[in-house]
Amino acid sequence: MGLASIPTANAVPGDPMAGCETQLFANYCDGPIREDGSWKRCLFASSQYTPAGGYIPPVQNCFIVPAVDQIPPLPLGQPNHHID
Repeated sequence: MGLASIPTANAVPGDPMAGCETQLFANYCDGPIREDGSWKRCLFASSQYTPAGGYIPPVQNCFIVPAVDQIPPLPLGQPNHHID
């Protein structure tokens, strides 16, 4: 009986997943566009130490982005488009 081969992943460590975009200090990942034009976006930020010696814990936050024609001004650094 032979051994089955296991497929290997081709992604480079640190590359964002499909539907994700790396911004300064965070990764943003978008779900599929819904019938009403909205989609779910998740923000993943790693922990950081501040120059003043403080610590910022890692963050994971998901929220609904309204339809493209209804997008309010987004926080600085956040993509203003759906990430495909």
